[in-house]
Amino acid sequence: MYKDVIILFESKVVKRGNSLALALPANSGFKLNQTWLVIKSKNSANITLVPKLKNPYTNAKDGEFYVPEEWQDINQSDVE
Repeated sequence: MYKDVIILFESKVVKRGNSLALALPANSGFKLNQTWLVIKSKNSANITLVPKLKNPYTNAKDGEFYVPEEWQDINQSDVE
């Protein structure tokens, strides 16, 4: 039925107040208060959960992530 996927566990949608929630087993690897992005496929009913990561550039100072050119002796015109 499911080709090229691994089913980790089965879950059930439950009602919590005025919301619906996906009940996850405590040992499923999810952590309390962790934020996830829910992504739905355009062409199917597939849903993907992706952990939301903190933006590393939020408090960055100008030039903090600058990396000098690795090959400074090569002109762009030399590259096809």
